[in-house]
Amino acid sequence: MYNPHTKPYWNADVKQAHTKERNMRRVWMQDGRPRGMQHESYFNYKRAKRDFRNIQQLANEQYIEETYDDINNAAECDIYDYSGNLLSAKNQNIQKFCQQIKHNNIVHTSPESICNAFANYFEDLYTPADTSTFDDPTLNEMNKAYREIQRVCKADEDLYLPGGIITCDDVSSIIKQLKRRKACGNDMIQNEHLIYGGPKVSECLSIFLNIVVEKQQVPSDWQKGLVVPLFKGGDKSKLSPDSYRPVCLLSSVLKLFEKIVLIRLQTFVVLPETFPNPLQHGFQKGLGCLTASFCLLETIYHNIEQNSKVFVAFLDSRKAFDTVWRKALMFKLFNLGVKGKAWSLINDMYSKTQGSVVVNKCKSNDFVVKEGVRQGGVLSGFLYLVFINELINELERCNRVTGVNSIKCCAPSLADDITCIATTPQRLQHMLDICTNYSNKWRFQFNGKKSCVIQFSKSSIKTDYNWKINQESVPG
Repeated sequence: MYNPHTKPYWNADVKQAHTKERNMRRVWMQDGRPRGMQHESYFNYKRAKRDFRNIQQLANEQYIEETYDDINNAAECDIYDYSGNLLSAKNQNIQKFCQQIKHNNIVHTSPESICNAFANYFEDLYTPADTSTFDDPTLNEMNKAYREIQRVCKADEDLYLPGGIITCDDVSSIIKQLKRRKACGNDMIQNEHLIYGGPKVSECLSIFLNIVVEKQQVPSDWQKGLVVPLFKGGDKSKLSPDSYRPVCLLSSVLKLFEKIVLIRLQTFVVLPETFPNPLQHGFQKGLGCLTASFCLLETIYHNIEQNSKVFVAFLDSRKAFDTVWRKALMFKLFNLGVKGKAWSLINDMYSKTQGSVVVNKCKSNDFVVKEGVRQGGVLSGFLYLVFINELINELERCNRVTGVNSIKCCAPSLADDITCIATTPQRLQHMLDICTNYSNKWRFQFNGKKSCVIQFSKSSIKTDYNWKINQESVPG
């Protein structure tokens, strides 16, 4: 049956050939389904079937070529149409435009004002906040430590990244893994340019990337991103910019370089036995939501079978990726063993970063991005795990009794989604206090109102307790 989404190439010629093929098949079936080209009905049916497949294949190839032409033209002529064309190609039912936004008690309806409202909101979001609960001594300590680490790594005499020089094979192997029809960054270089460029592109890129490593400085274009607000869905208000996730479109060459850096760090620097904590299931090969849920459920079931009550806190971190304190991140990265040119390059990627919002075919002015890891970067997941890993370690150290027999499982996590499991309300509150102290020290916040505590037991009687995090009561 014809479906415009699964068979968009289906045109009048294909339909006519399909109808003829079905009619010839019907005649052949009425003739008793004879086999062999000597039978006229069989011969006519096979020929009609062959003609239909040829016309169908030709129409499909023509459709693909026209689609790529449209996307290429958009990338070359109007970067703001580019992501819209990609969405349209994937699903014609996706709404491409934001109708109105309310920011600072003002409702914006024109495309330009909506774009600028998003830009103002994201600029505030990416500016470090300062609350009375944040730890000022740690701030001063990190500023001093950051300058010293910067000096040490800049003076490092290593010529290359860990693992040696970046080769053509390194580049070509990453290019082979690139996905097609992905939005490009400010430089308008698409993955297709790298994929179809051939061996010469890999050779030129390897030379260029080695120069970047030698200079310990990335091109200024790599520090700029196009921020596309994507609605989070659900019952959230489409009027509020807080309901939109800022996805950053970055240079394809930058993402290729980030992938090389990530592979080198995971191969030559960071040992999987020591990082990340085994309770962390986010951004890990072979792990994810399913394995985190399994650990959570098995821990609950096991403790209930032991006639224990189980108290589980599901924590919500306010704008987790967007509010990462960068100097603290670089401090943690250095302590993890990432040093020398690798550290300097990552630090430079996140220095003097800028963004501009692209929405409703409009582009805002550039604004400074002072904190956070970029949602859309290849290194972003790894960097966030570096930032949050010590919290999982502390939670594990403070509660070694909750788990399944000898398997400790008190805080199964999925990136920024952290759960705390305890068998007494007091122990759970102790874990929440650790989360509070960690967030105040490293200058981010948990949202008590969006977090919750759920009790599990054989008894229907619930324990009455006032759990708190960041001086906010946690529903439970």
